[in-house]
Amino acid sequence: MSATILGGTVRAAKHPPRWKELMPYSACDIADALLKLNVPGAGFLVDISPIPHTTTLSRATFNKTIAPASTFLMVPKASGSFPAPAPIAQDTPDSNVNGSAPYSDYTEKDTTVIISQPAGQSCAVVGGIMALRMKHLGAQSIIIDGRVRDLVSLSELELPVWSKGTSIIGAGAESKFHARNVPVKIGNVTVEPGDIIMADPYENGVVAIPRGKLYDVLELLPKLVGADERVVKDVEEGYQSSCPPGSSLKWMTISTDQPLGKTSSFQFLPNTHLQAPNPSLTHPTTVADAQLPTMGITDFFSAAWDTFSHPSPDAEAPPSGGSSTEGTPASGTDEESKEEADVNKADEQEEGEGEQGHKPSGGDDGDEEESGDGEEEEEEEEETKDPKETLEKECETSKQCAPAKHHYDECVERVTSQIDNDGKAKEDCVEEFFHLAHCASQCAAPKLFSQLK
Repeated sequence: MSATILGGTVRAAKHPPRWKELMPYSACDIADALLKLNVPGAGFLVDISPIPHTTTLSRATFNKTIAPASTFLMVPKASGSFPAPAPIAQDTPDSNVNGSAPYSDYTEKDTTVIISQPAGQSCAVVGGIMALRMKHLGAQSIIIDGRVRDLVSLSELELPVWSKGTSIIGAGAESKFHARNVPVKIGNVTVEPGDIIMADPYENGVVAIPRGKLYDVLELLPKLVGADERVVKDVEEGYQSSCPPGSSLKWMTISTDQPLGKTSSFQFLPNTHLQAPNPSLTHPTTVADAQLPTMGITDFFSAAWDTFSHPSPDAEAPPSGGSSTEGTPASGTDEESKEEADVNKADEQEEGEGEQGHKPSGGDDGDEEESGDGEEEEEEEEETKDPKETLEKECETSKQCAPAKHHYDECVERVTSQIDNDGKAKEDCVEEFFHLAHCASQCAAPKLFSQLK
């Protein structure tokens, strides 16, 4: 870019591309943002991992990379060992390469190379020589929706290489180079040339950001990460959540600092079919093990809110029934307990002092009035309501919590609609719920302390 000033030319300073601002974030952060923006597949290139270690070489250690995508498309071909290849898909774009030059010669500097291999093939499409050529031409990383081979050579390159699998067979056995810089589909994600690709070894995942969504992602990320950090702070200050490995958010136990360590458990069925709380339930491995009545999304969060807002009366109650038999006679025997003997002895002393006859009801108005007053006081004590619950309910609809309430209500409406229309939900509202709970707690705290004073 240049500008002319008084007959002279001044070259403007070149600014770094905006996508480099994504580097401080993780692939998980970016996927969360893409999910909020309804990007297909949340940009996740599924089942693609860093090349595995070998028996003689430990797993290669890579740094996180982020760069625009350049794409290579492979198609099936026949050979003596594989004489019946799958047909080329009808929606395959026309070939745009001429001659017999290897695809690695088309590598563009400072890009992430995305290679699409036909599904179900046994051969590799990238080996040590091809990867070395791509590194020499300036590739930042290589992402293969398919197989690789020559693992020792690849590990020694110090170039990030990710793939779906491995092989010992060369590419020429089943595939051939067909087109470059065309859209390629990986799982639910279509990668276009120029899309931004982050390969994050710390999260063991690759995410593709569509060019048209870059600015939206950059605007949304600080808000999402900031909200997550506030929730983490709440968890560290007393809330605890756990999700067993492989449960995919089907299960979450939420504990609060309540008397007797009461724990409320909630069963997450697939796609936010949520189950009622059950304090005694242990982690089931399947939905069938839970044996709990299902409840709606709104009912679940109402129950969860009540758990966080105030202690359950059950948590303060002593164990009932059969917890101890010490000093108590067996049922059906004539043996007296110590307490029964004391009561019987007191009754005998009263009878020895002389009978005064039956006293009519109402004979002692003072005792009845005192008894009545005592009952009223007990009723008043029972009716005393925790102000924290009321304050938090008011804060939910306050201006301070309006954004969190808006996002939560929108999410509940979407999920309810999805369940009604499709029989299942495509998302959950856990994150929105905790953000609203955090805001309401922060809003209610100063008001609660002022009332207590």
